[in-house]
Amino acid sequence: MEEDKVSVIIPMYQAEKYISKTIMSIIQQSYGNVEIVCVDDASKDQTYGIVRQLASKFNNIKLIHNIDCNGDVAKTNQGVERSRNIGLRTATGKYVLFLDADDTLDSSAFAETVDYANNTGADIVLFNYSKISDGKEIPVESHLTEKLYTINELVSHLLDDLSWSSLSCIGNKLYRKDLICNNHIEFDEEYKFNEDCAFAIMVLMVSKTIYFLGKPLYKYLIRENSSVMSSYRENMFSTNIKVIELCKDLLERNNCYEKKKTLYYDQMVSLIINSLINEVKYKNQYSLNATINCIKKYKDTPLIIQYVIDNYSFFDWKRMVIILLNKNSKYLYFLLKIRQFYIVKNKMQKVHILLWSKLIHHIYRNGKIGKDDNLVYMFHNISTDVTNPLVYNSNCVSFERFIENEINIREPVNLCSISNENLKKKFAITFDDGYEGVYKYAFPILQRYNIPFTIFITIDYIDKNNYLSNEQIVEMLNSKYCAIESHSITHPMLRYCDNLYSEISGSKYQLANKYNKSINIFAYPYGSVLACNQKSIYYVKRAGYKMAFSSIEGSLNHISKKFRYFLPRIDGDLVVQNIENGINEVII
Repeated sequence: MEEDKVSVIIPMYQAEKYISKTIMSIIQQSYGNVEIVCVDDASKDQTYGIVRQLASKFNNIKLIHNIDCNGDVAKTNQGVERSRNIGLRTATGKYVLFLDADDTLDSSAFAETVDYANNTGADIVLFNYSKISDGKEIPVESHLTEKLYTINELVSHLLDDLSWSSLSCIGNKLYRKDLICNNHIEFDEEYKFNEDCAFAIMVLMVSKTIYFLGKPLYKYLIRENSSVMSSYRENMFSTNIKVIELCKDLLERNNCYEKKKTLYYDQMVSLIINSLINEVKYKNQYSLNATINCIKKYKDTPLIIQYVIDNYSFFDWKRMVIILLNKNSKYLYFLLKIRQFYIVKNKMQKVHILLWSKLIHHIYRNGKIGKDDNLVYMFHNISTDVTNPLVYNSNCVSFERFIENEINIREPVNLCSISNENLKKKFAITFDDGYEGVYKYAFPILQRYNIPFTIFITIDYIDKNNYLSNEQIVEMLNSKYCAIESHSITHPMLRYCDNLYSEISGSKYQLANKYNKSINIFAYPYGSVLACNQKSIYYVKRAGYKMAFSSIEGSLNHISKKFRYFLPRIDGDLVVQNIENGINEVII
């Protein structure tokens, strides 16, 4: 039986540096029946000639010109919307995928996606993607379970497990072509700068089922000199607000808007901030004022302002921007200018972060810990190897000596009760990431001494080499000693995480469902002020955690307990090493 044809539509403009690699990533697919529709949009470089030469070698390449509003071959650039629409009319495949001229696909992309589309009858196959920046591949994951979703089920995950960036991504969706054509859906210039997201939403509105595939099959190249990153976007707010309203329509149609309202408002806040930055970066005070007036006239702006005031941290710079939006445009202009300088001048940013780090350490670090203090100890792996804090490892024999010493000073308690203001002389044991050594070596010791402990689980590490298996976790949970809490899905450095809320809330949701346990505590991956920020803390609060722990050392004294979402822990590996060296006091 002949394979179903897939049409790949590629708009091209000044793409001579990249187009060969893009096309060859399709030619080299393990799937055979692929049609490549290349639409040249009046390129002035060698793009057209390069593709014409490739078309002479490979008969599945269709090379066509974009046309202008008069129906003539375009002599000036018409934009990707028109190029993609021309390509869509030319395509003859059962399925279509849109690809930018500098991006690539994994060699198994069509073999896998078409198989799932045919076997499940899905209207769309959605998959993960990776960003390629400075030669490094960075996965950008939607944290959905790999399965077939009804449209209502998928929309219920929108803006958290299914991020806005994944929805906006052009190349991570295989569409059934007749679904698009029968419903007369096209790329619309009305949604300029976010037409990809608008198109995806419009197709979702007429879809019944979507299959999600967890593999990153699409590779998106980040270019510093790309037009989206380095040029002025005219009418950015007024055009992009229409896309966000499309999203609201999709949520409302599927009875998900009330549930997703806060995430929807966050998306609105991001648009407002980025629209203002767009004017300050490329234009002037007059241009900024025009955009401010446009934002103020928008019907939902009062609701957004009140939402930010009620929910954003007092120290969050976005909160200051939103308040000044309604107060003083001159001050707002200078604030954004300073912010722009701060971002560009990376050294300034590092100085600020380091100063904040010093302040937090000064608050938490009190020299020698007193015997009345409540302590939370942080370990990673326990093994038969020598204790080495640099590789996050403690020797099992020395770990047991540490336990024997500690129970002579303090009483072991579970982590949930450790921050009780009335408790004194208590300690709690925690493990980060979920190493296999916790089950093999720490668990028997802690059982023997009747000591409760908590494992902060990184979900993606479960069943991986050197990490806990699902069966081991279940066995420990069935004892009276073990509790599990959240350490994110993939263990990213949260300050620089693209899917921040998904990492934080998705971990809580997935752990709770997987093990039928209430998840109430979060441990920040890499845990210092260099690794997470106020936004991370805000999202931890909003996800419904009761408290969160940093990796900054200190006791749960009176000051730190008030920072319930950035609590300190003692590095247990260092303490164990001190015991081996004959130092029995906890020093920080």
